[in-house]
Parts: sequence; C-alpha cells; structure tokens
Amino acid sequence: MSKLVIELPPDLETFVNDQVAEGFYANAGDLVRSAVERLAADADPDYEAKLATLKEALRPGLEDARAGRIAEGTIEDFIAEFHASKKG
Repeated sequence: MSKLVIELPPDLETFVNDQVAEGFYANAGDLVRSAVERLAADADPDYEAKLATLKEALRPGLEDARAGRIAEGTIEDFIAEFHASKKG
C-alpha cells in the first residue's frame, strides 16, 4: 500500500480528529480511505444497481439471523464443509 501525504485546513483536520476520537474510525487513514472509496462508488454509474443486488443477496441471511436461525463456526469451517460435501 502506498502512502499519500495530504494537507487539510484546520477545520477539516479537527473534523477528522474528532471522528477518530469518537470511535467512528480507527485512525485518520481509515477515514480518508472510506471517503475516497465513497467518492469512487459515487462515480460508478452502476453503483446503485450493484448496491441493490447486494442488499437483495444479503436479505435471506439477515432474515435468518433475526429469526435466530444461525450456525456456529467460521466462514472457513463452512467452506471446508462445502468442499467436503462435493467430494463425497
């Protein structure tokens, strides 16, 4: 990952520091990265369609979680179990 040094006017520097202090971001770099990612997403003409598709894909899982239908384990456990089921 490359490093980029930026200068901010005092009011924006205060805003960044306040966001980090309030726990919204782990550090200033995370805040800037998030802001740049949002700008990139806004520049993507398909962003809203992609977001809607993602939300629809997540909906069944969220409904299961809200209803208490959850399984113990990690994603790695799930993947290993899936691959094992395909072999036999």
